[in-house]
Amino acid sequence: MKKDEQSETILVIDEEGILRLSDSSEPSHGRHGLHRVRFSHLADSDVYTMFHPSGQQGAIPGSVLVDGRDCSRPFSVSAEMFGAEDDKVRVALERLAAPRSGVPADSPRERLNSLGAFVRQNGQWASAHVQIVRVRQELDSRFSGLYETGLLADKKVSVIGLGSVGAPIVDLLAKSMVGGFFLMDPDRIDPANVVRHLAVLPDIGRKKPAFMEQLVRAKNPDAVVQTFWEAVTRKNIELVRRIVQKSDLVICATDERDSRVIPNRICVEEKKPLLIVGAFTRGYGCQILYVRPFEGPCYQCFLSLLPPQQEEISSARQASAIAYADHPVAIEPGLAGDLLPVSTMAAKIAIQELLRDKPTTLRSLDEDLTAPLYLWFNRREAGTDAENLRPLRCGIDGLRILRWYGVSLPQNPECPVCGDFLGKASARLGITITPEDIARFAESGRIEKGSQEWVNTL
Repeated sequence: MKKDEQSETILVIDEEGILRLSDSSEPSHGRHGLHRVRFSHLADSDVYTMFHPSGQQGAIPGSVLVDGRDCSRPFSVSAEMFGAEDDKVRVALERLAAPRSGVPADSPRERLNSLGAFVRQNGQWASAHVQIVRVRQELDSRFSGLYETGLLADKKVSVIGLGSVGAPIVDLLAKSMVGGFFLMDPDRIDPANVVRHLAVLPDIGRKKPAFMEQLVRAKNPDAVVQTFWEAVTRKNIELVRRIVQKSDLVICATDERDSRVIPNRICVEEKKPLLIVGAFTRGYGCQILYVRPFEGPCYQCFLSLLPPQQEEISSARQASAIAYADHPVAIEPGLAGDLLPVSTMAAKIAIQELLRDKPTTLRSLDEDLTAPLYLWFNRREAGTDAENLRPLRCGIDGLRILRWYGVSLPQNPECPVCGDFLGKASARLGITITPEDIARFAESGRIEKGSQEWVNTL
């Protein structure tokens, strides 16, 4: 924008939206029609926009005339020449054929050009500057040479848990132009969330999936988003399974063990990669479990490695300490920033996983992101395993704070999810399990197949 235009009122026009309106006009209007459009306008701003920040229709009525040359004075358009009585904004546009030379094949074959724009101020029409936004072209060009944005357009990601960890992951994936999202969370945004969440005070009370759907569409209008305002429980296992089956990757950012056990089992059964992401008590550290079914340990394998009574990720329901997710925590500066490393790293791993079958300049990371577990420590928290870590300073050896570490974990051969649980357990107990036994108990539905309870009953 030119310097002398910065003091003018600005009208931001969605070119793609106007072209769609014009193409869908009644035959009597053809390509030269008057369209009613609502604009958004903030009280302290000199900008009127067709993109509505609230996710709802704008409140300012206006008219857009496509091909203003239908007016009696084609090169001297005035506000009085067209529009509706209640208009606050009027814009006249001409439709031009875009030059084909050097233009990508998927670019629009037509462009819009402003012939005149006006805003009613204090009962009078004043001229305004028009900024025509070509959303798809701008989004693509912004990443030109950095990410091949089209590569992720066909990928679908499920994110379970849209709190202070999950929401930034979704935001980063939307910016990377992931094409489809399944978003699940049973909660609403409350005041305690705002200090650590992407949501702001006016969003209090909104359902988290609805808020995140709006955010995704604001970043990537082409994304397909489905939302589920519910928790993962044994009652909706089949819903979760259908979502997993449609996904290329599942990300679980919840703070309760039960809500991770179910997606883990389903992802292993459906052979879908899973990231389980979370923070330790009061955010002193973070971790990501990268589950690649039958290529390494799953979440159940990981649980079998924990000492008795130890919680791997903080949860208000599972530990006396308050969880560092969407629950109150002790007041300390910088707590919101302690979550950002895990969200950023999870998005990085997610993108690399989604690019597994794509040719890309990021292929070298395949040699780096191979660990099943990633750890990060924000500080040497007293009373935790991180208390005795060496200070960061200038050291490059050993575990220190404010660094990511890839950790090797073994797959549990007796894992009831991804291992030979029945075979190993029956051999250890000195019993024989026949195919008929398996079929009988599976058909009964009384005991979950493969569970410890099932083996003890045989």
